[in-house]
Amino acid sequence: MIRGSIISIAILFGAVALARSQNLHVVTDTVNSRILNEPRVIQIFLPPGFDVKKKYDMLYVLDGESFGVNASQILSMEQNFEYAPPMIIVSIFNREIDARHTSSRNRDFLPIAADGYIYSGGADKFFEFLKTELVPLVDQKYPSSGKNILFGHSYGGLFAVYALLTQPGVFQSYIASDPSLWWNDGYVNKLAAKNIAKLTNSNATLYIAGRTGELSRALGSYGLDSILKAKMPAGFKWKNAVYDNERHQAVKVKALYDGLKFTYFGYGPATENGYMTNALIFFPMNGVLLKNKPVRIMTSTTFLDYEPGIRYTTDGTEPMASSPKFEFGTTISAPADLVLTLFATQSANLIFKGHFSEGTTLPASSLPKLAIEGGFNYAYYKGQWKDIPNFDRLKPKKTGLAKVYIGDFISDTTNFACEILGYLKIEREGYYTFFLDADDQAALTIGGHLLINIQADKDNLNEKSFVVPLEKGFYSLKIGYLHKAGDTDLRLTYIPPANDEFFVPPLSFPLKLQYHTLKFSK
Repeated sequence: MIRGSIISIAILFGAVALARSQNLHVVTDTVNSRILNEPRVIQIFLPPGFDVKKKYDMLYVLDGESFGVNASQILSMEQNFEYAPPMIIVSIFNREIDARHTSSRNRDFLPIAADGYIYSGGADKFFEFLKTELVPLVDQKYPSSGKNILFGHSYGGLFAVYALLTQPGVFQSYIASDPSLWWNDGYVNKLAAKNIAKLTNSNATLYIAGRTGELSRALGSYGLDSILKAKMPAGFKWKNAVYDNERHQAVKVKALYDGLKFTYFGYGPATENGYMTNALIFFPMNGVLLKNKPVRIMTSTTFLDYEPGIRYTTDGTEPMASSPKFEFGTTISAPADLVLTLFATQSANLIFKGHFSEGTTLPASSLPKLAIEGGFNYAYYKGQWKDIPNFDRLKPKKTGLAKVYIGDFISDTTNFACEILGYLKIEREGYYTFFLDADDQAALTIGGHLLINIQADKDNLNEKSFVVPLEKGFYSLKIGYLHKAGDTDLRLTYIPPANDEFFVPPLSFPLKLQYHTLKFSK
């Protein structure tokens, strides 16, 4: 850009470093636009921990003076819940354009001049301002990833749909909240009927939010929905959501929240230790099943209604968009090689696999005479090993009773191993799902059978689960654990046989079900 010829910055656009040094996350600027022939106020909301060396997606929010702060709060929740990545918000303010304090909304958001709408018809010029002035300048001053999202409500939502139909490419995702598609006898819907099939960017997304019932029909959302179903090119991902019992102004809160979830469907940031997160992880992950006795497969994702969403196969082949749709509690019978694919909105599809063999109930054993109720034994070993060592050849540095978290009984954080031994009391026959969490390596053996083996660095996964049929009685339990560096993480939980009508979260073993010997021994 030639300084002064396209845009001049009145305040602070180069003051990101100052904002960071003062721990500020909001930068307010005035942009003098040559295209609009006026100054425009914008606010930049920087994410917590903003780093100029990283790249950030950009969320452009129309009606910024009334919704910019709210948008930053909604985005903060999205990030806390790991539905969306950290991003930069560009909040664009409207302005008064005459002595009667008339807002620029009609002029900027409405595509053509229409009777009864003063100043209407400047949408193309406003988009040109975004395309050739504002977006390039933001990309110049801030570390942009190149992905831009446009959010608009009401007339702003109408403008977002119009921008997609007329000049796709500047923005890769569009969120239109209760868009005024009724405006000017459905002008934008008619435009959609002509232009929607011409869209070629299959990576773009569109999320439309409206209200249920005849009101939504009258406002035009149903009409656009019909057009999208009939003419949207294959591969283009979109969703038309409707909300019950919501007012026009309230819809935008849900629209932005759900719209970002849709935009980033499949987003799964690495956890602190770099391992796979729970965007697609299901449980039980593997197991032994009885003949003609299926189990329900659960997952923690909360948005299974997207299309194609999550699809699955049981023969080990990679699911297609036409494969059966996975629902929470889908039943699996053995033998099965279960494969789930999450068809992500814009990122790479996620694939997760599990294996279920057909077998028999694992037999219980007798409890040693010297075993007593109230916890498992543990033995702590200091040293450096590549893999979990053979504990039979080692002398423990410390022994005692294990607790729920390894940090409760071992304070070391580098280069040690631990073995947990005991007996588990099973009070009810049925399927038991065991969960093992570990930061490096861990192995769980029940009744002499290795059920779970975690090698986090190799598998990129530090949590695994296994379902197995057990009978009433006692089972020997052994956990081997290796920790090399960083925070320690070792935890064993389980789900006992439960009523299939309800979801039961993993539980810690009650002390009354844990048994140990008076003297630690192999």
